Amino acid sequence: MTENSISGGQFEGTVVMAHTVHLQQNAPAHHRVRMLAQPVSRFVNRTAVLERLDAVHRERADSGTPTIFVMSGVGGIGKTETALHWIHRHRKHFTGHQFYANLSPQGLGAPREPAAVLEQFLAELGVAKEDRPHGLEALAARFRSLTSQGPVVVLLDNAVSAAQTRMLMPGSEQGVLLVTSRLRLAGLRGTHNAELVLLRPLTDYDSEDLLGPAGAAADVHEHRKAVLRACAGLPLAVRIAAARIDDAIPGSLSEFAAQLADRQTRLNALAVPDDVSVKDIFDVSYQGLAADHARLYRLLGLHPTSTLDLAAAQALAGGLETDQLKAGMRALVDASLLTKPGPDRFVMHDLVHDHALACADQSEPAAEREGALDRLLDHYLTIAIAADSAISGRWRYEPEPHPTALTPTALTPTAFDNAEQAVQAIAGRRETFQALVHLAVREGRNNQGWQLGQALWGYYLRTGSHNDWVDNHTAALECAMRSDDLLAVARMQYQLGFAHLQRAAAQDDDAQALDHLTQALSLARELNHHRTQSTALECLGLLALRQGDARTALDRFTSALEALADVDHPRGRAILASHRGRALTAVGDHATAARQLLDAHDLFAALTDPHNPELKRPDLYNQARCLRHYADNQRRAGLAADACQALQTAADLMRGQGADPQLADIHLLHGTVRTEMGDHPGAVRQYRTALELLEAIGDPRVPEVQGRLAESQAHVEREHRSEEAQQEER
Repeated sequence: MTENSISGGQFEGTVVMAHTVHLQQNAPAHHRVRMLAQPVSRFVNRTAVLERLDAVHRERADSGTPTIFVMSGVGGIGKTETALHWIHRHRKHFTGHQFYANLSPQGLGAPREPAAVLEQFLAELGVAKEDRPHGLEALAARFRSLTSQGPVVVLLDNAVSAAQTRMLMPGSEQGVLLVTSRLRLAGLRGTHNAELVLLRPLTDYDSEDLLGPAGAAADVHEHRKAVLRACAGLPLAVRIAAARIDDAIPGSLSEFAAQLADRQTRLNALAVPDDVSVKDIFDVSYQGLAADHARLYRLLGLHPTSTLDLAAAQALAGGLETDQLKAGMRALVDASLLTKPGPDRFVMHDLVHDHALACADQSEPAAEREGALDRLLDHYLTIAIAADSAISGRWRYEPEPHPTALTPTALTPTAFDNAEQAVQAIAGRRETFQALVHLAVREGRNNQGWQLGQALWGYYLRTGSHNDWVDNHTAALECAMRSDDLLAVARMQYQLGFAHLQRAAAQDDDAQALDHLTQALSLARELNHHRTQSTALECLGLLALRQGDARTALDRFTSALEALADVDHPRGRAILASHRGRALTAVGDHATAARQLLDAHDLFAALTDPHNPELKRPDLYNQARCLRHYADNQRRAGLAADACQALQTAADLMRGQGADPQLADIHLLHGTVRTEMGDHPGAVRQYRTALELLEAIGDPRVPEVQGRLAESQAHVEREHRSEEAQQEER
């Protein structure tokens, strides 16, 4: 039996009796780790993100589980500042320890070891080096033990992987782990139910707020919008721009704005010398990519816009199998170098897109870049030709031998089921097609450039995109002139002239139309190309008709028909019959006009496929247009009921043709006829339908139609009140 006794006086509290005693000195009870930096003083609206962080934290706290966030986004988007701002706004609640570690201070390729971070954290907690355990598991256990009480916050910046973070979690059920990363860290979300928070670019309003007073002076304010547009909502870019503006010497701001307007110089301009630059931030993400993913990233920079689909990416990548391509695109999305807002829609931030282009210029051989551009142009030209065929089946000039043998990818759409599907396919890529023809001009891809313009005719005609039409065809004409193909020049002269004729908004549109159409006619006669002669004369007739000279218009339509004497072109003859009917309406010969327009309608209904004469392919769009013109003729002839019947049929034919402006025009005329008949409820229905169509496409006629609708509704209300008054009298 062992007896333990103490002599020498009285003792209070715990008494330890042993031959040798090892004392562990933990942090004093009053010690609180404070490793977090203060947030920046100017932090603009991230309201939705902050509210989401609040909601998730409340939910986790109520359930007694730790809160874990993965805050992801492209470099420079403000992940760290947003995290600091959220923690700071809850500083009265987060009274426990606050830890911070940068997990990749040397870049994504040199991640920091979790054990080193835990050593730092334990040191902050006051654990002497000799008292720290050995090994990652033991270090993590000690850290959890020392952070098992209270609202402990850990902010891990620039994480490279989920594995890097798992051992750095605090032990408290009230704990909060905030991880920022350019990657989405799916593993951490899977094993620890981490909440993914994606940061998007700032809105224009918030970007302007972040820029602050920089550039607000009267002498530099003109450049402010251009600067904000170039920064594209990236907070780091806006802050750098503000610093550059504030430090600018007189006269240098205009040079800065010019640098930001150019993709080739924009990134280098967004830098504070010897400090920070947008390019350096993006370099970190790029250098962390696998070799094949880095190549894909570079090639995506060659795309003329920052939005593309998988098929366009495959065209750029050249030879990459679909499964490999999808894996590469997923890797770029996970690295926050791409976003995927739709099922087959990928978007690069504009500045990331510039960075990818710079990387391509630096690292991709010239032959690779040239090949990628050729494949991309072939891809989009294939889509445009397929869409044009589905929209109208009209004749297109294809040189022989063909100067470009198209090589679409496995994913390139080569046919469309109907006109509406084709119009939507082009509409979804509208900005790209606008940029492509200008790229063709810059890169000398002349044959592809003018053929792109030629193939987009039907889309522009159906959608009424007149400004895009003129812009596209101006560049396409330049390509045709550089190609030394005179017939291509004649075709693009006539198409550009027709675009000006259709727009008729700018002061000189009529003059431009006359100039281009006259040049097209002259060149077509020189080349003895009867089809193009006929088309140029047709358009000159339309110009005369719009200018009120119906007799001259009739003469030109007759000459256009004569030019087709030896040409197998039933569609062209039907078009000219329709135009003659319109001109006859204008001169007041309503009976002949009616017959001509109905004949044209029947000619369009009898058309066959140009590639397979045995296959009937009626032109529903132009059938509807003929009936619309027929209705206008009958209305002027005083046959309103006949006009209404024709307009109803015209509307039925036009639906599904991807031609909402023309469908709205039919309903507008129907509303006018109903108004003239005194059928105000019927007019309301027609104007309301027209208004819905025009509002959906942002048509400038919306205010006019709103006025017509309001007037018709007022008539209906007055009629209703009058009927009620008569009933009361009875």
